[in-house]
Amino acid sequence: MPNSLKIDILKQYTAIINKIQKLIPRGRLNEIDEFFFKNNPEISKEIDKLMLELNSNVYGVTVESINSEWDKAVEINNAIALKVFGKNLKDLPKQYLNKILSTNAAAKRSFVERKINGLGLSDRVWRNTQQFKQELELALELGI
Repeated sequence: MPNSLKIDILKQYTAIINKIQKLIPRGRLNEIDEFFFKNNPEISKEIDKLMLELNSNVYGVTVESINSEWDKAVEINNAIALKVFGKNLKDLPKQYLNKILSTNAAAKRSFVERKINGLGLSDRVWRNTQQFKQELELALELGI
């Protein structure tokens, strides 16, 4: 994972955490001083909205990063082709030229849409978002 993607994803999580911090003072504890989302329906609704926002933002940042890295790879490939073939590049038959200078859009689409353990990229981001929500609730339960 490129460093810039890690930083962009971290920014998304940090922004959501900052929004959540503003909600927590409105929360109520149960009879034994524990904090649970289910005991705070208004906060729970806000948290759900923030989780949707986080999911959308992380997915978007990830796809943008894939597109950016893919485009860089295409540029490098084209530069290599130009070095290898030089001025003769334009004289190659169109069928070869199209392969050599291809953006491989179908391959990029397949890369973004591929499934790992039955989950697409969107599903994996959503799974991570739900895990974050569970860990957030646990941290609040223990920290308040």
